[in-house]
Amino acid sequence: MKYLIVVLTFLMLLTACEDSKKVADQMTDAAKDAAQSVTDYVDSIDFSQFGEAADQAKDLATSIQEAVSVDMNDSDAVESVKNSIANAYNCFAGSTSDEEATDFVTMLIDKIKNEDIVSLINQAIENAATIGECMTQ
Repeated sequence: MKYLIVVLTFLMLLTACEDSKKVADQMTDAAKDAAQSVTDYVDSIDFSQFGEAADQAKDLATSIQEAVSVDMNDSDAVESVKNSIANAYNCFAGSTSDEEATDFVTMLIDKIKNEDIVSLINQAIENAATIGECMTQ
C-alpha cells in the first residue's frame, strides 16, 4: 500500500512538473509572438513620413522593441531600456513635438498586450521629462 501511495505521489509530481514546463513554454512562445508582432509592425512603418526626424523615430521604435524582449527580472537591463526609451523619446520630441512623439508612442504601445511592458514604456516616457534633452550617441 505504501508503495502504491509513493508511486501515485511521484506520478502526480511528474504531471505537475510537465504542466509547469508546458505553461512556461506557452509563456515563452507568447512573449516571442508579441516581440515578433511588434517587430513586424515597426518594419512596416514608413519612417520617411517623419521627414528629418525619421532617424529619431526609428531609434524610438527600436528602443520600444527592446522593451518587449527585455528580461523583466534583470533590473539593470530594465533600467537600460527605460533610459534608452526616455532618451529616444526626447530626441524625437525635440525633432518634432511632444504631441507627435506621444502619438507615435501610443501607436506602438497599442500593439503591445503585456501590461508590464506598457508600464515600463510609460515610466520611461515620464522619466524623459527629467532627462530634459536629447543625448546623442
